[in-house]
Amino acid sequence: MSVTSFQAAKKICEISNWKLSNLSLQKILYFSHMIYMGKTGNPLITEHFQAWRHGPVLPSVYNHLKIFGADPVQNRFYDTEEISDKEIDNFLKDVATNFIDIEPWKLVTLTHNEDGAWAKNYVPKFSKIIHNKDILEEYRKFNEKYG
Repeated sequence: MSVTSFQAAKKICEISNWKLSNLSLQKILYFSHMIYMGKTGNPLITEHFQAWRHGPVLPSVYNHLKIFGADPVQNRFYDTEEISDKEIDNFLKDVATNFIDIEPWKLVTLTHNEDGAWAKNYVPKFSKIIHNKDILEEYRKFNEKYG
C-alpha cells in the first residue's frame, strides 16, 4: 500500500510537532520513501520526486507549503485523510524520529550523495523526475555500505 504525498507530509509534520521547514520535510519524505521501498520493494508515496537544486522534492507538497519560506510549516492539511495503514503509520514515526533533529543543510548534503538518485537525475534549471528504480538503487548501495 502507498500513501499520498500529503498524507506522509502531514504525518511527519505531526511527529515533529510542526517544527520542520519545507526543506527539511522534503528530505525526510525522500528518506522515508527510499527506506520503505528498500525494505518492502513498494513505493511509500504515490507521487514521483523531482531533482531540484537542493535535492529531491515532491512538487505538490513544496507548492502547498512554500508560503512558510524557511520557517516551520504549519498545518495546511485540513482535508488530508489520516493514514489508515498502521504499519505505514508506525514506519513513518520510526523513520521521521531519526531524521527530525538533523539540521536542514545536513539533510541536503545527505541527499546529494554522488552515487545517489538525485545526482543521477539533477539537471540545473530543469525539474527532472527521479525514478523509483534509481531511488531503490541508492538504497541498496547505502545498505551495502552501512547496513
